[in-house]
Formats: sequence, C-alpha cells, structure tokens
Amino acid sequence: MRISRVVIENFRAVKRLEFEPGTLCTLIGENNSGKSTIMRALNLVLGEAWPTERSFSEDDFYDRDTTNPIVIQVYFDSKLTHTARNGATAQVSGFELRCKCYKRRTGDKLAGDLGIDFVCIGPRGGQVDDPTVRYRPGGPPLPPLRVSGTLREQVPLLYVDVMREYSKQDPSSRWSVLRRLVQQVQLEFRNDKSAVAVTLSDGTSKKMTRAEAFDHYMVLANESLRTQALEELEQELATHALEQMGLDPSTDGVALRFGSHDPINAFKSLELLVDQLGITSSASHVGAGLQSAIVVAIFRTYEALKKGGAIFAIEEPEAFLHPQKARYFAEVLEKIADGDNQVFLTTHSPYFVKLHKPESIASVRRTASSGTLVKQANLGVIAPTMRDVLKLQTKLTASRSEMLFARRVLLIEGETEALAMPFVFDLLGVDPNNLGISVVDCGSKTAIPFYANILKAFDIPFVVLADFDSTSPIQVRQTEALRACTPASDLFLMNPDFEGECGYAAGDKVLGAFNHFTSTPSPAVPKAIADAVSRLVTM
Repeated sequence: MRISRVVIENFRAVKRLEFEPGTLCTLIGENNSGKSTIMRALNLVLGEAWPTERSFSEDDFYDRDTTNPIVIQVYFDSKLTHTARNGATAQVSGFELRCKCYKRRTGDKLAGDLGIDFVCIGPRGGQVDDPTVRYRPGGPPLPPLRVSGTLREQVPLLYVDVMREYSKQDPSSRWSVLRRLVQQVQLEFRNDKSAVAVTLSDGTSKKMTRAEAFDHYMVLANESLRTQALEELEQELATHALEQMGLDPSTDGVALRFGSHDPINAFKSLELLVDQLGITSSASHVGAGLQSAIVVAIFRTYEALKKGGAIFAIEEPEAFLHPQKARYFAEVLEKIADGDNQVFLTTHSPYFVKLHKPESIASVRRTASSGTLVKQANLGVIAPTMRDVLKLQTKLTASRSEMLFARRVLLIEGETEALAMPFVFDLLGVDPNNLGISVVDCGSKTAIPFYANILKAFDIPFVVLADFDSTSPIQVRQTEALRACTPASDLFLMNPDFEGECGYAAGDKVLGAFNHFTSTPSPAVPKAIADAVSRLVTM
C-alpha cells in the first residue's frame, strides 16, 4: 500500500497544493518553503499520534484565516476494505482530515472552538458512506464512514524527524522501523516448534518449545520478586476489587495475582544497549551522533533484510553524516523505495536528489500570492532520448545538482566563466549565496540547452551567459539552439566571446581570466556580463 496522491488546503503556508508522489519522493526547496508542512500533514493523517482538535491551532490556518477549513486528503494506490460487525463492507480509497473553526455555538462547541472530521473518501474525494446505516428515501443523508484504528494501521507512516532520536524508534513504538523488524522475529519465535532442553528445579531435564521455555524461566524469575510487600499489594487489590463486586475470595473462587511476563510482549520491550569503554548504556542515552548512526543502521538493516510494505517519512537524512556516508544512506533509501516500500524525505543535500529518476523529485516553492506549491517532472520531459538519460546519470554531479535547490540559476559554458564569476559578483556588489543563486558550469555551449530543459521542467528561473561565436555554421546553430530554449530577456551573448568582452588576449583562458579580474586597479565588468547579473538579481 502506497500513497498515490496528496491534496492539502489552507494549512500553514499551503493555500492549495496537489501532487502525486512516487515510491521515492524527495521534497527539496528553501527553508520555510513548506517541506516540513507537507511532512506534518502526512504525519497527522497516518502517523503514530491520533489527530484531534489539539493537533491544530489558529496559527495552522493559511494566513490565519479560520473562515476556510484545513483539508488534508491522502489517497492510496489500492483500496482498503472496511468490514463492519454486521458484515457490511465499504471500499476506501483514502482518508480526509478536516479541521474547521466553529462560527457559532454548536452542541458543546463554542464559537471559535476547533473541530475535526476524520473520514474515509472515495477515488474522487467524496465521502464513503457508513455501510451500517441504511438510506431512507426522503431521510437525512448517510453519515460518513469514520477512519478507524484498524483502517489506519494498514497504512502506517513511520516518521523520523531530523534529530533521529533512538527513543522514537525502539520496539515499544508501534510506528517505528525497528518495531517492524522485531515483529518478524517475534512471529518466527511464536511459530518455532523446535525443542530446547530445560533443567527443572528437581534437576531433571525436559524438552520444551522456546515459548514454553521462556515462560518457565520467567515464572522462576518472578518468584524472586515475590517479596512480602508485593504479596500485601496483591492481597489488598484482590480484597477491594472482589468487595466491589460483592464476591468473597474464600468461597467464590476468584483471585488476583501478578503473573509472568508474556513472551510476545518481551520482544516489544527489548532495549538496545550500547557497550563502550566498559560502560553499558541504553541507546537512548548515548550522544546524538551515535543515536543518529543507530537509526541509520536500522534503515540499512531493513533494506538488507529486504523488508517491505511500509511508508517512511524522513526529515533531512543527511544530518550528522559525512558526505561519503550521506551518499551511502541515499543509496540505501533508494533501494528501500525500489522494494515494496515508499519513502518521503526532505533534504538540502544534492546527494539525495536522483535526477535520473525525476519523478522522485518534488520541488517545493512558496510565493506570496499562491503559498506553497509542488512542482514535479517526468523523465520523458527532461530526457526524451536515451542519450539524455545517460547524461542525467553521468553529467549531473553534486555541484551541478545544486541548481535544483536554487532560487535562480546562471548557466555558463565552462571553467573560464566559472572561475571569473565570483570576481564579477564581488565587483558588482552582489552576494550570490545570500540571493540563492547557483552558477552552473555546463561544460560546453552545446550542453546548455540540456540544463535549461531541466530547470524549465521544475520552474526554476535561469539566465544564460554564453559566447556569440558567429564564425562558423556549427557555432551559429549552437547559438540558435540557445535562443530556442531561452527567452530573449534571459539570454546574454558575449561578442565574440568571454575573452573578447573582457578585452584580454586569448591563450590560457583560465589563467587569463584570473589575471584579468585580479589586476590592479580593478577592471570594469563588461556590459553583457553585467546585464546578465542584473537580470539574474531582479528576475
């Protein structure tokens, strides 16, 4: 079971957005663009905590306008079947969580109070009727089928926040990754019929299953707990409880006592311990870095054991990781998503962006007029040929993939311009990092349309700065290709080339650019280059 579509309305920075996540959904965008809002919306509907009125506040309404309700709809790629106690069934395509602010007193709700509806929906968003209620012509409309714990547990969202604290992932949490791994061990334990030898109190040996052996030893262990204080506690509990029921413990055959540990619950209460420097600590009490490493290890184990059937939501998986480990963890998450799972993640790291799988990228942007929006692209748009697909896999280095995180991008031909642009920005008093500008060295003039096509697919503004190069038919065709992929207002051609614009002799282009822009007094910035930067800053 995977999430096939998400619709959010009037929630925090979201006015209205809709997107269709793939098995791997990488949410990228600036800080405060709305990535965490999307993750919180998913966690409200499918996460560990049951949503209530207290899950929301007036600050959660878009523009703090409580006249319109918050709506979060999550659709699934296959239907859930609800079976009522009377045998009636209903098909469920998704869940809708709606929060509204009461305008007048209604029942026990006062004006200004918040209330929620958590109902099942069909494939087009309409409510699923409660199958236990029969429709009567002329009567009131049928009530909606409410989301139940049983339905919700069929599509649990396993959420890991940026801190990656182990305590939120231990086996006692029903919505943890480690719990899902331990459940398989627990199932094998329950079905293990192999015999083990157990030594009894009289010294003899007896063959038992592992479950029977565990129960036997727990009975013995609990005997050591039976202090006088525990027995007095049992006696008082029994006396008062039976008295409340009007029963006599001496004649009615009813008693209360503390029993041995359930072997099934033993797996749920397992505690991961860390031994270091001769000291044993709970995994939840070690440093943040080690806790993060343990949580990453849990995911790696999940992938290594080829487990499936889960939906993961991970905030900033690159946190606490060196670049090499971040790249490795990105591969692990991709493999988990390629299995029978779905992975949502937010990231600021290009290591987690799989541009050869553009359907896995959800670019999150926020505007004053429209709020948070999500832009997706497909492989056929940005890589229509197999050659383009190969380019996505080989040309998109981490530094070039950074363009997907930028507010706007400057596309240039090669290393000469790449070396010169920091000096140009400095001479013009422009801070590209503060403005969210990325400069992408495309490697050649002919490669610029390839990168421009990717940026257009994700609605990322860009400017092209290239040589005019009008001396041969091939160069003319290259220039025409730039004009075809770039609006006239965003294309700046240097005549005849970068060196000619700057006014220094061609030769070692990179060294020439360095000497030119570091000379004293500071050189003037050529008009074509200055105009390109001006457009980049103001677009």
